[in-house]
Amino acid sequence: MAERSEIFNRLTDPPKKRDTAENRAQSAADFVLGAIRGAVKSVTTDLPGFLMDAADQLAGEVKSFGEKDRSEQMFSAVTGTKKGSGQAETVGSFVNPIAATQAMILPAFLTRNLKTVKEAQEAFKAGESAAEITAQTGVFKLPANIDDGILRAVLDPRNAKVNLPAHGKSASLEEVLDFPELYAAIPPLRTGIVRTDLTKEGAMFDPRKGEIVIGSVPGVSNKELIGHETQHFIQSIIGMNPGSAPEQFLQNPDRLNAVRRMADSAYGRAISIQDTDAAQELLGYRQLLSSISRSADSKYMRTAGEAEARAVESMITLPASEAIKDPLSFYGPTSILIKSPGAEKAVDADLDMKKLIERLMDLKQQLGPTK
Repeated sequence: MAERSEIFNRLTDPPKKRDTAENRAQSAADFVLGAIRGAVKSVTTDLPGFLMDAADQLAGEVKSFGEKDRSEQMFSAVTGTKKGSGQAETVGSFVNPIAATQAMILPAFLTRNLKTVKEAQEAFKAGESAAEITAQTGVFKLPANIDDGILRAVLDPRNAKVNLPAHGKSASLEEVLDFPELYAAIPPLRTGIVRTDLTKEGAMFDPRKGEIVIGSVPGVSNKELIGHETQHFIQSIIGMNPGSAPEQFLQNPDRLNAVRRMADSAYGRAISIQDTDAAQELLGYRQLLSSISRSADSKYMRTAGEAEARAVESMITLPASEAIKDPLSFYGPTSILIKSPGAEKAVDADLDMKKLIERLMDLKQQLGPTK
């Protein structure tokens, strides 16, 4: 009985603070603040205010740039000028690339002439055709359901190359991704680390360390993987819609996995002793728990930050001769996207987990030990 009580308490205790992307954002400030302050001397003196705000936002010192149009606030913060200033016409200008062999999605003011960005901003506010604005300026705006207030543009130098370190080795992002235009726009990216670990599946960006980890992902090129994770790095520095993880849509992912294992074990035992009633009941629980995991995966795929990182992947796979005319088309159906996990109800919120755990423990006791 003591063992049963211990198991029940372990599974039903309030979850500890998890190492999720949402929680890691708080720790990200240690890396981002240091990187920004170390790099800011190499950037025009109009930039520190904005970069510090972006870092402070990650640290939780500033909740957001506010509900108003953040692009306009950023424009003023970056240039230190108001509409019509001569300085605003000369800061941060890059050539307008149109085709993709490597591409990143950045705030428009970092990749376009600021006069052009301001004109695009005013055209969007006036309700002019978004497609025409993008065609003329290269600047695009996210739809209202996922708008984070930042006008965007695609940065594409056409000749970026990727050279991953060997398994178990690390290198700076600048050594791995040959993309000078990107580092000129966002200097803190230079200090990012890329580590190859082929014992892991998938790839991830860890904002605590400013580290991208590339694992084994069959069928996906290194360039696509680096592009996807670097976009998350950019999002974390700038304060754009962030990436996410399925566990952010669950109340307690570890508990859910433990309960699934319990249901699987009991089901296997019921099948082995041919207890059809228990097997049928346990099959229902297994299907319920699996559906919760699938729902979390689905919501993760629908977050705006993930859709944006996948858009970068898709742009990278285009032939160099093919132009990116409509960047938003690479995001997929934008009407189904969501801004962040924090705005969503946990998919297992309505499940009485304590009741389910009690029932599973009763069934395991009824079925006897697994042989």
